[in-house]
Amino acid sequence: MNYLLSTLLFANVLALAQVNTEKMRRRASEEGAQLEAAASGAITTGNSEYVNVASRARFDYYALPFHVFLVGNFEFKEGANKVKQEHEAFAHLRGVYRFSPTFSAEAFAQKEFDEFKSLVDRNLVGAGARVALLGVRDTSGALAAVETHLGIGAMFENETYDVAGERTIDLVRSTNYFSLDWRFEETVSFSVVSYFQFDVADSDDFRSLTQANLTFSLSDNLAITSGVNYFYDNAPEPTVKHYDFEAVNGIVISL
Repeated sequence: MNYLLSTLLFANVLALAQVNTEKMRRRASEEGAQLEAAASGAITTGNSEYVNVASRARFDYYALPFHVFLVGNFEFKEGANKVKQEHEAFAHLRGVYRFSPTFSAEAFAQKEFDEFKSLVDRNLVGAGARVALLGVRDTSGALAAVETHLGIGAMFENETYDVAGERTIDLVRSTNYFSLDWRFEETVSFSVVSYFQFDVADSDDFRSLTQANLTFSLSDNLAITSGVNYFYDNAPEPTVKHYDFEAVNGIVISL
């Protein structure tokens, strides 16, 4: 099922310093190219005053067993007196080659900025392996009752921060993750993914991200979701807190 529109309700939006690429993965319905795009804007006046703009786009190309996708996202929010409350964007490119139902190799590149984490520019390139530990999907792509994956890899990271003047960091990080998809029944599913990334030259410099989500399908085209996101950075920039926490409820419409 391709999700074309996702509207978050009661959400405290925050910018995580890692991007969860697990939620970007899809199974091919047919070979060839697919393109999706969405944009939204809001102007609020009265007791609250702000301007909110968001856009996202996605391109997929399937030539099985190869899959490449490019995902981009931009968010901007400005309150009263032109005080910015959010300003971030990222683009992620990934290529996956599936050697077998249980093993895939992948390469990726990413570019992003996040003004509220003092991140002026972040560029990374990397590669890794993805292993299915449990619940391999069949050739039709049907989801098993329980499915888990383990990913390991490495990436080169170039970051520029605006903290008492611009500062640039170059390093190599190990990037690892574990994911679980659990379908209790046809209409209820639970997913969790946990990332752990560390500087190979300094194991005390590490980041982790865990995202959990519970989905209730009301019909083939409508579902409600509830989830939590927790990000932790053991060695953040001086003006940035160690963690971010977010609770999100939403609705997903598929067309």
